[in-house]
Amino acid sequence: MLTILGATHSGRRDHNEDCFVVDAELGFALVADGMGGYACGEVASALVRDCVYQGVKIGGSLTQCIDDAHRRVLEQASREHEKNGMGSTVLAASFDDNDYTIAWVGDSRAYLWSPLAGELRQISRDHSYVESLVSAGAITQEQALVHPERNIITQAVGAGDELAIDCIEGRLGSDQQLILCSDGLVDELLDSEIAVHLAAAQSPSEALETLVNSAVNAGGRDNITVVIVTGGLGPAVNPAAVRVTYLHGDTPAVGSQSASLEAVNGETAATGEPRGWWQWLRGLFGER
Repeated sequence: MLTILGATHSGRRDHNEDCFVVDAELGFALVADGMGGYACGEVASALVRDCVYQGVKIGGSLTQCIDDAHRRVLEQASREHEKNGMGSTVLAASFDDNDYTIAWVGDSRAYLWSPLAGELRQISRDHSYVESLVSAGAITQEQALVHPERNIITQAVGAGDELAIDCIEGRLGSDQQLILCSDGLVDELLDSEIAVHLAAAQSPSEALETLVNSAVNAGGRDNITVVIVTGGLGPAVNPAAVRVTYLHGDTPAVGSQSASLEAVNGETAATGEPRGWWQWLRGLFGER
């Protein structure tokens, strides 16, 4: 039986444009991070959340439901002038027993945590300008962490005519957790720090609370949302990793970050062409 917990926090901001939904019985979890400013980002992320969730409940695929949400956001923005330019990231996971499918648009992120191996695998690749530079070998992952344009995304639900929705599949092992999060978490905590907090936690609920609070205490410059999926029986089937962090400083995969670490002591809810596309998005959404 899957256990799915989620939490969201506004951070140091005065409103929260993130949202999430979790449904262990259905085997579904989603994180959405809205953009477009006050009263727009919140509307977009909630619209995406509800559209995808309701679509999955009646048997729709993740990709179809995300595409439907894209059309819904575009339609509402066209009807209400004040909402022109609103959009949202989305990261959704659906489970069939222990087998999962993850689909996403934007830079909300999925990780697999394997505590016995001390391994944190980033399994979704951000749709962001900086990630495109890393993938092309133009900058290193270390440079990406401090790049001034690291928050510019190259795709969003509600932006442009068509989406290129990415998907991965795997099987959650009995010793693993799936972590879904908005960029408010990874903007404040390195992957190595996330791994330390996960290793130190005595339960999923403690891990959830520690991750959110640590991101807030580290600066909380953006809204923070985290979902943790625990469960599974038998061996894992892992999708390819974008990068891997090892808790005890083992040799990492190429392009990953790793550190030798020591364990640390460590608002929750459970339910429920040329100039570049990225420059257009920056002008549309502004800094997030």
